[in-house]
Amino acid sequence: MTPTTYGFFDTAEQVERARLATHNGLWDTFTFRKLGELGDLAGWRCLEIGAGTGSVASWLLEQVGAAGHVVATDIETTGLEPLRAANLEVRYHNVIVDPLEQSGYDLIHARLVLEHLTQRDVIAAKLTRALRPGGWLVVEDYDIQPMETIVPAHAAWTAVHNAVRGVLRSSGVEPSYGSRLLPVLRSIGLADVSAEGYVRPSWMRDLAPVFRPVLARMRDTMLTMGAIDADALEQTLELFDSDEHMSYSPLLVSARGRRMLGACT
Repeated sequence: MTPTTYGFFDTAEQVERARLATHNGLWDTFTFRKLGELGDLAGWRCLEIGAGTGSVASWLLEQVGAAGHVVATDIETTGLEPLRAANLEVRYHNVIVDPLEQSGYDLIHARLVLEHLTQRDVIAAKLTRALRPGGWLVVEDYDIQPMETIVPAHAAWTAVHNAVRGVLRSSGVEPSYGSRLLPVLRSIGLADVSAEGYVRPSWMRDLAPVFRPVLARMRDTMLTMGAIDADALEQTLELFDSDEHMSYSPLLVSARGRRMLGACT
């Protein structure tokens, strides 16, 4: 059986695919803007790592046109199969162990993938080797720190936020990896490195479809580890039905850099 799980998140489950589809509404506009800043993508060969439900891959397909090509990969490709086209390849691919073509792409994009991988810096270098000289690597990951803020203040929310950070790290996820992306891309030899972060204030009810399922999935682990008590967790889950409390999305950091001749060889 091929793996479909990184950490707590099983992309083969219908509920997780539905959560990811809702998730796109938070970030696609920002992602499309950042990718669009690279210029005219017509004719480019693009690789989308961890393509999920395919919203970014579909957008890339529109940009590259008939002369371009998009490869959309994931460890669970059910949601991608309807996207198959003459110049859109759907590929099962585990970026941790499966090889990539060397110097094969003008653009490689990965959103909310590397933060889940224990060898995330190594994988960033692996992706760079798959770029053509002059090609762009764009990596987007979270720093969840802004979510600690809640207005009005709520002690249970703050306690659970801190517990979540600990549980994620214990499972191999780095919940603040987004804030490390700028030095990571520079350290692997990319040029023209830059980054921008995006965070949005939201009512708790609006954050619920994306983040309540995550807390529910972590519930047993947090209680078993003693990271939080059941009462605080229940209070926090109830906040997602509130029209009076607001918090912030995680900070999504979009970092990019270009492969120069000889980088990461």
